[in-house]
Amino acid sequence: MVFAEWFIAVSEYTIAVSEWTVAVSEWIVASSECTVVVSEWIVVVSEWVVVVSEWIIAVLEWTVAVSECFTKDPSLRQRSVQARSG
Repeated sequence: MVFAEWFIAVSEYTIAVSEWTVAVSEWIVASSECTVVVSEWIVVVSEWVVVVSEWIIAVLEWTVAVSECFTKDPSLRQRSVQARSG
């Protein structure tokens, strides 16, 4: 009888440890899935940052090109000022 009670106690303890192990494993899986989602979000944001940066660079290059036109041909700049002033 004592052996049977001991065996039942050990079995219950083993089951409890197994359930705890399953719970920890499920938490690890959930945490990993969350990490994947956050990583994907970071990639999307990074891609948008690249697109916006390229757009800003294009605008700056256009601004430089227009500025060079005005500095190379002063009469063009003067005509532009006259056109704006009416």
